[in-house]
Amino acid sequence: MAVLVVIAAVIGWGAWLAWDAYQAQGEADALQSSAARAQEAVSARDVDTLRGEVETLSEAANSFYDHTHGIHWTLATYIPWVKDQVRPLQAAGVAVKALADDALAPLSELEDLDALANPEFVDGRIDPYFMEPYRPTLEQVQAVLVEQADALAEVDTSNSVVLVSDAFDQLTGQLSELATMVDDATTLAQLLPGMLGGEEPRTYAVMIQNNAEPRASGGIPGAVIMVTIDDGQPLIGEYFSAGELNAYGPATGATDEELEVFGDQLVNFSQTVNATPQFPRAAIFMSQYIEGATGEAPDGVISLDPVALGYMMGDAESQTIMGIDVSGENLAEVMLNQVYFEFEDPNKQDEFFAAAASALFGEVLGGGSSAVDGLERALDENRFSVWSATESEQAILESTPAGGDQLRDDVWAGAFLNDGAASKIGYYVDMEVVPSVGYCASDGRVGSAELDVTLTHTYDGDVASLPDYVASSGVAIGRGEFIGGLYILVPDGYRILSVAANGEPIGYTDSELAGRRLVELQARLAPGESTQVTVSLEPESSYFGIGEVVATPGSKPVLNVSDVDTFESPC
Repeated sequence: MAVLVVIAAVIGWGAWLAWDAYQAQGEADALQSSAARAQEAVSARDVDTLRGEVETLSEAANSFYDHTHGIHWTLATYIPWVKDQVRPLQAAGVAVKALADDALAPLSELEDLDALANPEFVDGRIDPYFMEPYRPTLEQVQAVLVEQADALAEVDTSNSVVLVSDAFDQLTGQLSELATMVDDATTLAQLLPGMLGGEEPRTYAVMIQNNAEPRASGGIPGAVIMVTIDDGQPLIGEYFSAGELNAYGPATGATDEELEVFGDQLVNFSQTVNATPQFPRAAIFMSQYIEGATGEAPDGVISLDPVALGYMMGDAESQTIMGIDVSGENLAEVMLNQVYFEFEDPNKQDEFFAAAASALFGEVLGGGSSAVDGLERALDENRFSVWSATESEQAILESTPAGGDQLRDDVWAGAFLNDGAASKIGYYVDMEVVPSVGYCASDGRVGSAELDVTLTHTYDGDVASLPDYVASSGVAIGRGEFIGGLYILVPDGYRILSVAANGEPIGYTDSELAGRRLVELQARLAPGESTQVTVSLEPESSYFGIGEVVATPGSKPVLNVSDVDTFESPC
């Protein structure tokens, strides 16, 4: 009799669990569709539509939660195989309930969703406090999304059936997308009052990088413009060429690792402070040069390049500078290449660069352009970075893409280029980074990986016609030849199997910088040549996921990092 009772109890438990799972599956379809509509409303900053969706989403989310929790579900988490299906569903139930009730609902209660839009210039000014009314809600929602993202990241779906793992991945993606928007808005809400001079005037050194002579973060700091911001109103001040600033060096404070990888020139010349892919370090070194030149350390350092300036100018009316028409469309080409053909005298080149940088940056700061929209694109391509001398602000910036630290924890891999000939031939050198990972056929986990970095010298004309300043040549380098250092960032948790150039093994230096490994080698290209460097990797102990892949932004308005390719890998 007791056996029959047990059997009946097991059958009843199984039926109860199966019924709940069936009900949860029905709710999941409604949940996904409602969540997608709510997500679209947030992206479109349509608070009215969001309010309409939140009630529907909350009902579906709470029902899904109820159907994935209870004593029968708790017992299932101890049964082999079954637990691999149950635990992701339970975690998803908690997450969707929090998403609906604690994240999207508070956002829907705001008067509008303007906080998720880019701030705008009004009469040449950005209100430092325009996001302040939204700040408490944004911080609350950010905390909820971070908590749930962390919880979902702990869930192993490698042994889950496809139906479960796919739904789980979709939820994770939705949370990540919403978290990115909220994180960006929260960061602005926290930083703008102080950094835009709402509390007291701030002075920034703005580095205009010249990508025609590559540096890890973009290009040589060809010019530095001092900008003071008082209550959101910018005022352009002094201008310095990189050559002028050298009189106030060298900078101090480089680590032994930095000096070993990049040499003394990292701090000895203002033109090389950004040879490191860690912009906060470059900014600290540049700050010392500025302090020497002006007598006061700046409150922060900002970096951008002519491609970013072009984005930020957008379709603003063109300007004529020293006889050359400059618009957002041709700005990068003019400043990075055409100027060297127009003016043979380097002093004239510097004069043009100074005039163009000041006038065009002034146009951007005056709000007479698509400055903020262009800034968003520049951030996506790592063409805009900010460092603050205020510790509390820098603590926020350093973990964001805007902070410019390309060795930060969420960067999976990358490739960085430093010119080694002090020429401007780098304008013609394109770099493409293609990451690929092997997935285990049995469980879908990431196994081996490859990083392909292709450098192509695109110049196809007569090198004799190139200006000397562009095609620097000497005893050790041919006219028009590019020579420099290539640094490939290795993902954490992987060991290097081999490094090859065009399929042939090549020598390299295995370096370490700020806790990350770099494959360091020389890049040398004559016009028309192309080299593909392949770094083959395998995990050291277990299997790892994929994060962001970054690269030195080039002189062309393109993103030079491809999507991740996949291949089947032995487990």
